[in-house]
Amino acid sequence: MTDAYMASIYGKNFVNMAELSLKYGYCIVVVLMGLAALLQSVWLWRRGWFQDWTIIGR
Repeated sequence: MTDAYMASIYGKNFVNMAELSLKYGYCIVVVLMGLAALLQSVWLWRRGWFQDWTIIGR
């Protein structure tokens, strides 16, 4: 959800796109999206969202 949200806002902003004004703007945006996805994954992992729910009923 985080990457989709950032990409939708970033993708609609054609006037102020980082690629147009910064030399490494695209790389910076991709790294920030990856960092946000990593932080969200770590947070969900710690809360137990990636457990194997199929073995609970056995």
